[in-house]
Amino acid sequence: MATSLSLLEEHPELISPAHLMVADSNGRLKTPRHILHANKMLLDFAYGKYDRIMQNWPFQHGKTILTSKYFIAWFLMLWPEKRCLLAAH
Repeated sequence: MATSLSLLEEHPELISPAHLMVADSNGRLKTPRHILHANKMLLDFAYGKYDRIMQNWPFQHGKTILTSKYFIAWFLMLWPEKRCLLAAH
């Protein structure tokens, strides 16, 4: 899955969903270790290492904001021709 290198050069906040989250919040949202771990998992998923992923974290740990908001936006900005499905229970 190839992305546009020029797009990443013009917008360094698109390096990962966590970078987009920090940039969009003007630094208000941070990236503690568990967010960085989830960010790596989401990057591996986006680049085809996994077919699907599941996140089971306690509430109020950032999984919804990172995955539902920033990962989906980041993914579709880089690969607008792809399709996403997000399910929650």
